[in-house]
Amino acid sequence: RAQRGVGRDHNPGTQTVLMTGAGIKGKVNSKSVLVGKENFLKESGIVLADELHRKAQDLQNKSQTVIWVAAEN
Repeated sequence: RAQRGVGRDHNPGTQTVLMTGAGIKGKVNSKSVLVGKENFLKESGIVLADELHRKAQDLQNKSQTVIWVAAEN
């Protein structure tokens, strides 16, 4: 299990917008971040690597939930 705040400084996001049923977008350290479903990221212009898409499909086929995260460099 992840431990909140262990080994990292906590910096809350700003300008967050909840996209009901899709995900959330906002800024962390002045950089854009998207978290949500695959289609949400795609519709936001994020190109997903084929390898990641295949891995996500494998996990979903095993009834595991996949949450996508994209962060600005």
